Amino acid sequence: MKPPIRVNQALEILDDSVRGDRPVPFHIVFCTGSRTHGTGGERIVFDRAILTKARRRSAIASTDGKKRSREKRYPIKVKNMTSLEIRSVNIELIETLNGHPVL
Repeated sequence: MKPPIRVNQALEILDDSVRGDRPVPFHIVFCTGSRTHGTGGERIVFDRAILTKARRRSAIASTDGKKRSREKRYPIKVKNMTSLEIRSVNIELIETLNGHPVL
């Protein structure tokens, strides 16, 4: 088993996968979940997945003048290359990325 990584490191791996001419596939395991519908808990495994587009990023100014990022709040769109299924994934619900457990 590979060593665990933090969410920020997982986001860097996802960002690196969409740089350049061709997207780099990655292995991802995540759980489904929807607060509005009250559903979720299904474990999804994509062996070869890519991001459909680059992640949305934004930063807001706080009261102390430092910029704080809200990028973890936005879901990402992941496309399974074997079945061509596209899923919206909350970053907090990613279990493993390329064999690394995500903390």
